[in-house]
Amino acid sequence: MLLRVTFGRIAGLLLCISPEAQEEIRLEWAFKHGLALRFRITETNRLKENPVKGANNHSDSRQSQEGVCKESFVWRFEVRELSDSGIARVAATCESAQVEVEEPAGGKLKFDSGQKKEPPRSSVLRMYHHLPGSTLELEIDRYGAIQNAKVIHWQVLEKLSRENAQTGGWWDAPFAVGWKSNKADDHAWLALFDSIFRVSPQKAVRRGGRWSQVFDLQPAGGDGPARFELEEQYECLGAKSMGKDPCLALAVTSQIHLPSPTNVDAGPMRIKKESQGEGEICFSADRGVLLALKRNLSFSAEWAISIHNDQDGTDRVERVERHIAHSLQVELLK
Repeated sequence: MLLRVTFGRIAGLLLCISPEAQEEIRLEWAFKHGLALRFRITETNRLKENPVKGANNHSDSRQSQEGVCKESFVWRFEVRELSDSGIARVAATCESAQVEVEEPAGGKLKFDSGQKKEPPRSSVLRMYHHLPGSTLELEIDRYGAIQNAKVIHWQVLEKLSRENAQTGGWWDAPFAVGWKSNKADDHAWLALFDSIFRVSPQKAVRRGGRWSQVFDLQPAGGDGPARFELEEQYECLGAKSMGKDPCLALAVTSQIHLPSPTNVDAGPMRIKKESQGEGEICFSADRGVLLALKRNLSFSAEWAISIHNDQDGTDRVERVERHIAHSLQVELLK
């Protein structure tokens, strides 16, 4: 996935509302030993790719194409220990993985770890088979900042490397316009969790109050940028109802920024159209937990693609324009 954006406030977020001034709200984590919450994290990426007119001087330049990738994961967050300073040691374990891919040529790939016990034949899907059971340990302060992290159990890359050596190639099929998911990388998950947890402005806010956060994320895509910055602006909307649960609503707007200079393989990447994103976060003040998060984000950019010709051993560079539409949903499971 290109954007690993992603974007909820997980595992026991508590609203501490001053009894003397109900309009003031503090967004702080309130952990307790043994707290365990399960969340489903679902991302959908739609990618359209078009050759840049006048930039490719080859008759076999890439054709316009489009692909869709939908990934859904269930993660369990359990507080194992709470320090005197309020830093929680949280075990984050992937319980399940599902993926559906619509390829440009019309083919479809589908996998559900809850139904298939043996590794799938498609190397594209093997990562999703190996991911469940992987565990990261996070140390998170009361503001949601990850202070430290380490891998407890992460078999994905090891098994994929072994299978790659045996089969002669990991990505043996098209994957949503050359899309290579970064979900095999534990660092990418940590970047995603940071954007999910760290919402607090570290001060009291009022209804209508605004603040912002900046996150470094690792997008998917074998020929995409190594990292980008996601800037999010929050606005406190006040109370609303979500089913039977009262909750506090935050409006979220998002923009993507590329560190400068940004090189993509053989040349620079340029954002052609300003990124646009919006969404909403809902969490319960009574229960002190995230109930739901939704976000949609889109942008267009030019990539420089390095292409190798196996027949004559030559390399060439082509420029393509990609439009990415990304959506993220996080929901609390009962």
